[in-house]
Amino acid sequence: MQGQGKYTANKIAVFEAFFTQNMAVVNRAIGAESYFHFDLNAGCGVNEIAGCIGSPLAFRSAAIKVKMQRALCFCCELDAGAAISLQRRTEHDDDTFVTIGRNQDFVEMIPEIIRQHGHDPSTAFGSILIDPNNQRRDAIPYDGLARIAEECPRIDVLFHFPQNAMKRIRGAVTAGTLSESSASDCVEIDALPEIIGKTHCWIRHKGLGEFVMVVGRNTDNIKKDAGTGLHSWGSEDGLWSRERCQMRAEEADARHDKRLEKASGQGRLF
Repeated sequence: MQGQGKYTANKIAVFEAFFTQNMAVVNRAIGAESYFHFDLNAGCGVNEIAGCIGSPLAFRSAAIKVKMQRALCFCCELDAGAAISLQRRTEHDDDTFVTIGRNQDFVEMIPEIIRQHGHDPSTAFGSILIDPNNQRRDAIPYDGLARIAEECPRIDVLFHFPQNAMKRIRGAVTAGTLSESSASDCVEIDALPEIIGKTHCWIRHKGLGEFVMVVGRNTDNIKKDAGTGLHSWGSEDGLWSRERCQMRAEEADARHDKRLEKASGQGRLF
């Protein structure tokens, strides 16, 4: 089951803004006729408690908005009940496909899926969404992401990264209450560009609760979009977001304020 927190609607809005921006670039600037989207933690299609649609439907909404000629959405969901619900909700959508299974296996299939739909994986445009409930390897297929980056370099990555889960695990290892081997699935936020195989990364933490949004693209030629609220990886706001994934929020905020004061003589106003 996907998260039910108060930040869920904010998350979905960011997803849709990202999809809209990406497809607009592919459709209008590049002129590609097809866009391949892979949702690795697809859920059931709606979040009734949060009162919002799920990520697959957010993708379809963005595709309609942009008028993308061919927007193919391939969904993977481990929970059979949720996957069946998503299949029912998208049964009249000929461009949405639902797979029940582990996303580690699904990621390995991505190049062949693209080939089966008449495209070369090395030139196909699209995106991968990772929106896990936790940091476990059965939720995040770290091993497959870098390989996909090599075979499908124009597929961007959108990662809803569980920052607090990672911090708790690292803290437990430091305190000696959790073994290093038990924390093998825990990664540092600064390692994500290499893990997802992307040189150009953006990040956001505001309005997302215990998560941060990390986006890896194949180009840095993307205009700032207020809808996504993303900041470049190496910017001051990018550093601030990454530090909040590694230390207490109060400490990260204090460091951010000091750097702002040093640069301009004026601290944050909010």
